[in-house]
Amino acid sequence: AAVEAHLFAILVEALRLIWQAGAATPAVDGSALRLVARFREAVEAGYRSGMTIEAYAQALGVTTTKLRRACLAVAGCAPIGLIQARLLLEAKRVLLYSNMTVAETAYYLGFEDPAYFSRFFARQAGVSPRGYRRVTLT
Repeated sequence: AAVEAHLFAILVEALRLIWQAGAATPAVDGSALRLVARFREAVEAGYRSGMTIEAYAQALGVTTTKLRRACLAVAGCAPIGLIQARLLLEAKRVLLYSNMTVAETAYYLGFEDPAYFSRFFARQAGVSPRGYRRVTLT
């Protein structure tokens, strides 16, 4: 009974700390949530086009500063991080589920230089595209 009571006290304290941490976290503005959702939709539609952050912001009718602040508040990273994450996800998908070479994958994703794509992939994924394909498929 003493152990159960002590465990219960620990759980109550943990819940209090979690609640306080949630209360201390600033609430995210609803307009920021909507803006980031619209930005993610735009990225999904055009991640292969090589659009700049400025072009995305202009298409969304906001400044780059407002877009950056909203992304940092909602997603915890800058807009370029969201674009790069989407590119990396698609690169992984293509490398695993297609017969495209690394160079073909690079061109498919909008990279002008396959070597730059390989460096981008290695920096983001921690392994080269060929290494990713080899390790994941074996």
